[in-house]
Amino acid sequence: MDNKTLVCLDGSKMAEEILPFVAESCRLSKSEIVMLQVITTHITIPPPESMHMLTLGRESKPDTIRTTDVGKSTTLEPKVGLELKEIERQQGEAKAYLEGVAQPLRSPVLKIKTLTLEGEVAATILKYAINNRISLIAMTTHGSGGLKRGALGRVAQAVLNESVIPVLTVKPKGRAV
Repeated sequence: MDNKTLVCLDGSKMAEEILPFVAESCRLSKSEIVMLQVITTHITIPPPESMHMLTLGRESKPDTIRTTDVGKSTTLEPKVGLELKEIERQQGEAKAYLEGVAQPLRSPVLKIKTLTLEGEVAATILKYAINNRISLIAMTTHGSGGLKRGALGRVAQAVLNESVIPVLTVKPKGRAV
């Protein structure tokens, strides 16, 4: 069975403090590292009048309505279009960030994969871990939210409470940037 460690990062220096522990452990055990950053997506669903409607009957005439072309880069729904562009921007930043963090750790004996996903952070982490046979989830107790929330951050607490996979947590020494 291949061992895979899922390293949960959020772009903060505090979250990166898990990396030395994971890198050394995975080098020794020849485990693969999967670095994950979850993008939280918030897309406003267009109102019903913006949907395509089929008009039936002989005398019916089509009404002019606003439409949304979600599959294209432009949209007639300005808010949805802006939200999609923001998600694309966040994905690009996350991919560049993960590659930048992974590059110095890569070696012939340490395989690292980077990945960005969209959704609610804790639920997305847990779903990915289960669906991809992850052996260990690794994260710091606090990330971009800082140390102000108590003993554990919101995401770390949710992952620890719900995971059926072992979770390694490390309390970061640094401060939120």
